[in-house]
Amino acid sequence: LTPNLGHCQSALGIARELSAYFKLPLHAVDMAAKTSSGKTAIFQPYIEDPKDCPRYSYAVMTNLQPVKTPFWLRLVLEKAGFGSFNPIVDVLNYVMLATGQPMHAFDYAAIEEPISIKRSLGESIHLLDGATKKVPAGSIGIYAKDTCLAIAGIMGSLDSSVTKNTQAVLLEAATFNPQKIRKTMQAVDLRSESALRFEKGIDPNAAVLALEMATHLLQKIAGGTCEGPIFTSSPDVSLRSVSLRKSRVNQILGAALSAAEIDELLTRLGMKITAKDANTSAISIPSFRNDLIAEIDLIEEIARLYGYDHLPSTPITPITPVDTPLGSIPTKKLGKIHHDPYFSFTLFLR
Repeated sequence: LTPNLGHCQSALGIARELSAYFKLPLHAVDMAAKTSSGKTAIFQPYIEDPKDCPRYSYAVMTNLQPVKTPFWLRLVLEKAGFGSFNPIVDVLNYVMLATGQPMHAFDYAAIEEPISIKRSLGESIHLLDGATKKVPAGSIGIYAKDTCLAIAGIMGSLDSSVTKNTQAVLLEAATFNPQKIRKTMQAVDLRSESALRFEKGIDPNAAVLALEMATHLLQKIAGGTCEGPIFTSSPDVSLRSVSLRKSRVNQILGAALSAAEIDELLTRLGMKITAKDANTSAISIPSFRNDLIAEIDLIEEIARLYGYDHLPSTPITPITPVDTPLGSIPTKKLGKIHHDPYFSFTLFLR
């Protein structure tokens, strides 16, 4: 997938696309887990720089039973190219495939609170794949006191990993700076399924949904209790608004779409029209479409859903080149053009 299609790296993202294309409703699934009576978060994580980690969410589950991953889950993961490890890891991989939100699990008994999300000073970490890597200084790390638990967004440490006998677990769902993840991934020469999603940008508002889904499935598979409410360091991000002109849409596409047709196409893609006049509309962009920044991005989406084959064809008007003898151009001007007496002529359709 190209960098602008991060929203298609999940079953939910593909379902949204199919819903828009076939004009079918998108059905939500109730995944609320049963929680304990606690009304406050177990701990407050420390985030050194919100630009590195705009949002950090977690849930703690206890009393998990040592069971095997059910066959249906192992089959789904196998078809997606994933191996089966244990119910906890398998559930998180399944949720990532479903929602696009990468997640990580820490053995709660193996970590010391509080959790910190801060920049690395260059420590070494023994990773889940068995390799020992030096965490590049300045990259984002997940810490418990002074112990590095994970290279954020890429891979966790073996020391805090979960096993089939883990009874208490900290489930993490966060949003990390895509540029930082990309640079760190290249520096440590390590690509993971999580990093591939983070580097393209994920839905910052998907963390709570993913945690609800994960805790719900773990309760069904391995029992256990979700201790207190799901914690999130910040509320849902505000949806940005982009101004769109109907005249500009038709000018770029060479079409004659009405305002109603444009609104209908954008609404099918999950956008909302929050204000409008005769020519201009304010379009609210859903949080899962971080690639839609400017008016031209919306015009491209309209063309994509409307259908390129439905747009009118306009033949290219032939351009007659002007013959300019090379010898008539002063040598000094040629030198300014290319540092030597060489001139490149453009090819024209005839």
